[in-house]
Amino acid sequence: SGKEARTHDLLQAEQDLVFVFKVQAQTCYETLQSLNEEETQVAAAWKKISTCLKDMLACEKDIKKIKVQDGPDHSPYAILLNSNRLEDVIDELAKKKWNELCQI
Repeated sequence: SGKEARTHDLLQAEQDLVFVFKVQAQTCYETLQSLNEEETQVAAAWKKISTCLKDMLACEKDIKKIKVQDGPDHSPYAILLNSNRLEDVIDELAKKKWNELCQI
């Protein structure tokens, strides 16, 4: 009877250990799912940042190509041709895009 009790105690200990491993495995699985979702969101944000930077650089390139034929005062883009103003416009656009990304 003492041997049966020890066997029972060992089986109960093993069952408890299996239960703990099962709970830990479930917790790890849930954590991995959460990290996967977060990684997907971060990847999407980086893709948006990349697209925004590409668009801003293309915009800057286009603005720099503008030729003012009637002088800077008559051009609708005259304010953008000033390099300081151009940097301000690009900074504003970058801030706007950043705020959009932060709302993901």
